Amino acid sequence: MRLTRIALTMVLAAVLACSGNETVQPTPGPLDGDWSGVSNGLTAAFRFDQVDDKLHGTGALTTATVSIPVNIRGTYVDPDVSFAITASGFQNLTFTGSLTDPDTIDGHLDGSGFNAFLITLHRN
Repeated sequence: MRLTRIALTMVLAAVLACSGNETVQPTPGPLDGDWSGVSNGLTAAFRFDQVDDKLHGTGALTTATVSIPVNIRGTYVDPDVSFAITASGFQNLTFTGSLTDPDTIDGHLDGSGFNAFLITLHRN
């Protein structure tokens, strides 16, 4: 009987030692962070958050006369990047491109007056 209690106590101690209260933080995705690019008078600045293949974030599209806050929702499946850009009062845009190196996304904008508008985003 005493041997059973000792064995049970040892098993319980081992289980408790292995079940710490540590929180596992998600690994940042390759696109997490701030990105921006300039093309033909348009500045695009985005902050991406990536969870698995899902991409979301916020940013702004800016010209010499206006800056429009935007929301981002899309996907990243290496190397392909695709996201919708929405802004209150404007038609939706899409960005389609590729991660060409860890700090560069080459792509284009379509919609809301843009047609294959080339832009390169760089990690800030």
